Amino acid sequence: MMFIDEARLYWGDVDDCLERRVKPPITDLTKMKQKLQEKYIPWSYRNKLLDQWNNLRQGNKSVNEYITQFIDYMMRFVIRKNKAMTLRRFE
Repeated sequence: MMFIDEARLYWGDVDDCLERRVKPPITDLTKMKQKLQEKYIPWSYRNKLLDQWNNLRQGNKSVNEYITQFIDYMMRFVIRKNKAMTLRRFE
């Protein structure tokens, strides 16, 4: 995959900044995704999604629908909490 236009310039700046600080480049896809989300996804959108995730209830949904939606929110936020915390939120 290649970045184009502004994203390519931005990622070049990220690499340069890490190199100047004598830090290793970002090679993990999850970390790269998180860094790009910080740049390109507005806080208002993230806050709205987080509110929706916090208010997620099974209600009339099937278990499969609830699990799918729960996992979707986890993936959008790149959640890295420990398993116990994630299970508690799921409950």
